[in-house]
Amino acid sequence: MLLLAALSAGVIGFGAPAERVRAQTAPPASPPAPAGTPASPATLTTLTPNVAPASSPEAGIPTPVPTPAATPTQPPIIVDPPAAGVMYGGTETLRLIQVLGNVTATVADPAIVDASVDEIARTLTLTGKQVGTTVVTVRDARGLERDVPVRVAYAAGVIAAAASIRVTGDPATPLFLREAALQAALQAVTARPGAEVVGDPEDVTVGGPLRTDDVTEISVPLIVQGDGLITVQGTTRVRVENFAQPSVRPRELLVSDFPETLKENGTLFSADLNAKQAERFLYFHYNPPDQPSRRIVLTARNPSDQPALVQFIEGVAGPGLNEMEVGHLSTQRFLVRLAQNEGSVVMIPGNSTVVLLSQDLPAKSVVSGLLQLHEIEGVPLHLNLLAQDASAQPGGQIPASALLVGDRPHARGEYPIPEFFFDYSYDCDDGDLQIPIG
Repeated sequence: MLLLAALSAGVIGFGAPAERVRAQTAPPASPPAPAGTPASPATLTTLTPNVAPASSPEAGIPTPVPTPAATPTQPPIIVDPPAAGVMYGGTETLRLIQVLGNVTATVADPAIVDASVDEIARTLTLTGKQVGTTVVTVRDARGLERDVPVRVAYAAGVIAAAASIRVTGDPATPLFLREAALQAALQAVTARPGAEVVGDPEDVTVGGPLRTDDVTEISVPLIVQGDGLITVQGTTRVRVENFAQPSVRPRELLVSDFPETLKENGTLFSADLNAKQAERFLYFHYNPPDQPSRRIVLTARNPSDQPALVQFIEGVAGPGLNEMEVGHLSTQRFLVRLAQNEGSVVMIPGNSTVVLLSQDLPAKSVVSGLLQLHEIEGVPLHLNLLAQDASAQPGGQIPASALLVGDRPHARGEYPIPEFFFDYSYDCDDGDLQIPIG
């Protein structure tokens, strides 16, 4: 008993050094204990290293201090669109996004625009009162603000909601209908000075050919824009009626090629168009490099109290730099339309002058036109071909002076249209038949 106590005391007395050794050097693997043998308390104690935690003062590492949570960033106010262009006397509505609570709108210059907020719809409505620029500040319940630049200006123009035209054609082809509908929509626009009206025939959709006495409706999208003006976009719905008219052979060829080179504005050609008759009209003019931009205008004046009705077939080309190309294109376009009898039917009120054609002619360029005019009913009309400044109102100022003259002779006047007939016999067993032309 004394010996066992002494041995037990030796084991207990040397337990601490043994633990320090085991913490530094891994002990060899012990043989597995017999099944069912419980682990002794001493063995459990020696397997746990006596090492201080990393964050304890004994390890020399300070305990980390928790960082307080940062205040979350408030979502900013969004105004869509972020800036506004308001027509004078008109309104513009903007969407308010990511606003909280009650919203107020403050105008820097209330003389230019009025601002009102719809709390339910979350919108900002601006009303233009005076031409100018200002800033509208939007503020919500959080105290966040957003500045909205606002410009009040005149609209570039007014696009007509509807227009109506009459055409001819056997039948009228989709290409011709697109061009005729676009021209009618352009003429129905009321544009401010300096504004430009933009329209493209490729944006006009036509279902198919329009047969005689049929009616269709064509939508024409347009844009009116200009510097310092509010851009206007819209669509004009053009009602098109194919007015039945026979193809009428022209009586004469009217030619305006003198002066071919323009040096001043004035009347280039003048003639009368008689009722129940048709006239073919050719013009060709050049504006040299040292001259201002001009415009060629064809007008028809009705001197009586009764309206007149005219069928107008046109093939125009230019302005361009290549006179051969311009002349060829105008002839080609005219012959294609003449073959289909495709034209516009124009009503000329009594005691009035109507612009039948207006064509820009910048410096260093050529324009050409081949036309046919048939007065369906009415008294004789007076035709004038004018050269005007590009900035002048088309047909607004008709010179009362004599016809313009030039220094080089070219054709101008009324000429008979010759007829050609050829009779050839052809045998299918013979070679190819050749017909000389020109």
